[in-house]
Amino acid sequence: MKVGIIALFKKQPNWLKVVIITGFFVIVSAFIGQIQFCPGKISKAKVKIVDLSIRDDQMSTTIFDIKVRNIGDMPAFIKKAEFQVNKIWEIDRNYLLSPVPVTQTYDAELPNKEIPYKTSINSSQNIDGKDVDRFHIKVGCKDLSLAILLYEVIVRLIYNESNEITECKSVIFILRQPYKHDGAMSFPEDFMWDINQYNKSILEEVVSRNAIISKGVSKLIDDNKRMEQFLINKFKEKERIPS
Repeated sequence: MKVGIIALFKKQPNWLKVVIITGFFVIVSAFIGQIQFCPGKISKAKVKIVDLSIRDDQMSTTIFDIKVRNIGDMPAFIKKAEFQVNKIWEIDRNYLLSPVPVTQTYDAELPNKEIPYKTSINSSQNIDGKDVDRFHIKVGCKDLSLAILLYEVIVRLIYNESNEITECKSVIFILRQPYKHDGAMSFPEDFMWDINQYNKSILEEVVSRNAIISKGVSKLIDDNKRMEQFLINKFKEKERIPS
């Protein structure tokens, strides 16, 4: 059969041979183009949290700095950010804080209440296909307390109409907010030692958790160790042993 087709082709005039060959290549090119641009090959939006860093090592509002990437071809619209609060610790301190309202970027309140709980805020972040984005979420708490609050939180981002979810590993951070000094007190060394040892036990539990620890928490651990050594030296000077 193949020999017959070839023989029939050879008998045709040259101009017809050119037409046949050209038509063949047009059909093949169109077929290949359909394969390459087939709608089924376009992947849906898929958002990944590339990096989540927390600014809590300064005396200012705690800020979540979130970097995301859309590895799909279709755009993604992040419409909500959710905080799952797994644990809250209280670290003692000796001055009073007063909250100042946050007015920039996204704001989220994480109450100091019974855990675990979830809370969410609405967002409006659009990420084109194969693109990246970055935004801040300022978190605060209206609770007026003498304690420093440490939170363990999982952050989730909900995007698109199908409510797809991307999340990060749990993180432990200090919930900071702008404050003013309403007063300050100087405590006896024995009382400061009790506070230091209480904080030490809390921070040891924090370190034992399978979570990312922020710079602010790491600094708090170092500060507590330095305070412990300072008090031990004070007791040595007075030839006393801390109780």
